[in-house]
Amino acid sequence: SGGAKVASADSWIGRYGSADSVTVDGTNSVWNIQSLSFGSLQGYGNLFLSENALGCKLVITNGGQVNSGLATITRYTSGTGNSVLVTGGGSLWNISTNLVVGDYGTSNRVTISNGGRINCQIAYMGGSASSTATGAAMNNSMLVTDTNSLLNATNGVRVGSFAGKWSFVLTNGGGVLCGSGTVIGSQSAASNDVVVITGPGSLWTNSSTVTVGSFGANNSMTISNGGQLFNTRGTVGSGSASNLVVVTGAGSLWNNGTDLYIGNLSGALANQLVVSNNATVVTTNLIVSVSSSALNNLVTVAGGNLFATNASQLGNLDVRRGTLILLSGLVEADRLFLTNGGSSGFIFSGGRLNARSSTVNNTQPFVIGSGTNWAQFNLKGGTHSFANGLSVSSNAWLTGGGTLSGNVTNAGVLAPDASFGSLNINGGVQLQPNSDLAFDIGGYSAGVNYDYISASGSIIWNGRLYVTLTPGFVPNPSDVFTIAQCAGDSGSFINVASGGTLHTADNLGSFVVTYGSSALQLSQYHSLAPTSSNFKLTVPKAGSGSVTLQFPFAFGRTYHLWFSTNLASWTELLVPGYLLSQPGVGQWTDDGSTTGSAPFNLRSPRFYRISFE
Repeated sequence: SGGAKVASADSWIGRYGSADSVTVDGTNSVWNIQSLSFGSLQGYGNLFLSENALGCKLVITNGGQVNSGLATITRYTSGTGNSVLVTGGGSLWNISTNLVVGDYGTSNRVTISNGGRINCQIAYMGGSASSTATGAAMNNSMLVTDTNSLLNATNGVRVGSFAGKWSFVLTNGGGVLCGSGTVIGSQSAASNDVVVITGPGSLWTNSSTVTVGSFGANNSMTISNGGQLFNTRGTVGSGSASNLVVVTGAGSLWNNGTDLYIGNLSGALANQLVVSNNATVVTTNLIVSVSSSALNNLVTVAGGNLFATNASQLGNLDVRRGTLILLSGLVEADRLFLTNGGSSGFIFSGGRLNARSSTVNNTQPFVIGSGTNWAQFNLKGGTHSFANGLSVSSNAWLTGGGTLSGNVTNAGVLAPDASFGSLNINGGVQLQPNSDLAFDIGGYSAGVNYDYISASGSIIWNGRLYVTLTPGFVPNPSDVFTIAQCAGDSGSFINVASGGTLHTADNLGSFVVTYGSSALQLSQYHSLAPTSSNFKLTVPKAGSGSVTLQFPFAFGRTYHLWFSTNLASWTELLVPGYLLSQPGVGQWTDDGSTTGSAPFNLRSPRFYRISFE
């Protein structure tokens, strides 16, 4: 301490003893461990914390520094309960080669806190590459916590190298900087290892790959509460089974620069990725079960966000032999593939799926929604092929544009979106009784300014038709909009017969609807929107106990209603809502509950006025 400097050859803290400790305390306090060569100290020497010893400690604090070569914590099997603490700004353990935590032994711990730092080449946890005691180094742990605390491993991190039941926690804004890759559960004996990245600012950065379960099984990684992990390629279950990654909580992120594999090689069985609670997973290509013998792997999105995209819009979401379950949240893919027959599963219970291209050939219709939860499949242009058709469940939406090959059955909402072009269906469309067909009209070019559907097969009309005008667009009475065309059509909408009048969804106008000749057309637009010329207050009913008022009404407007007894003093009425006696007509009755007395009980006149904005 106190700025002292000590130099030594290969060193041991605890050799066949117990509770030995070394503390390096204070700025400029340095312990240099060097190699003894020809009677002089040169380069870096080895540091062993515990050789068959118990409860030994190394503490580097308050800016102290230790420089060494190979650093091994617990060299033999009887060494347990040993610990390293690097804490405080400027505190540093600089290791020229590798850090081996738990080469043998159990219950050993390394903590980096309050801005402390460890530099090394490879951080082995649970045996090193040269260890002969495979599986012996169990139940060891590392904690990196607090802002500016850092484990800097230039050539990689191995959590559970040759032994399992490792715990690594990165929390509270701490960091891990890995110049190469990270492997959790490296060898077959390295099972049940746990890595947690949690808390805002907690960041694990890799310049290469991350593998959870290389050959060890039942390993897990959790990214939560704003923790973040960056790497090039990620793998959950390379050649092992039952590994799990959970990404959960707002701000939590797993960013894979290129690929993400859920189940890679032979023996990669029942591995899982779960994305939930507003967390995000990003990759260019996501492949579920890469090898033909990687089976039953699973991806679940439950309120999280999963992106398989890139700037060139060439990202792939490929479910080969496994299942993707979308319960809620968002899945977005440039290209969706479900092409290995019944082995390619997609359970779309809820949430939103965006895709620029889809190829589905898995022996069953592609079903949007469970019938209970809200679900939306948005086609962002491109081509979409469904060999066994596509079914829209109740409470579900099919939106967007592009070319869709396959028959469509709609029991929910079918709403083309001109911002993605026309929706061109190579097949037929069957609308169910409780379905909705919705179009926006905002100009005169089909598939550009207004929504448009074409079908190479027939369309069976049913359910309800909805038309909405884009704000600011008002058609002319002579305009005709062909919003759907097909090879033949039958049936009818339950809310408007062919030749009947349909009010727009916002009650700003109405169209005459025509269908039955292989087309669906809107014409003879009539505006119902209130204007300064047609906005008048009428009194259809008046009596001693009440007065009923009516006026042109449109959703999206704000109305102000006043009353007076003398035309000199006016009071605005706080009306909670207006009755719609018929489309486009608002109604309110003065029974005295709002104005304080029934209109004519006092035999005095009463006046009303109304305005809108």
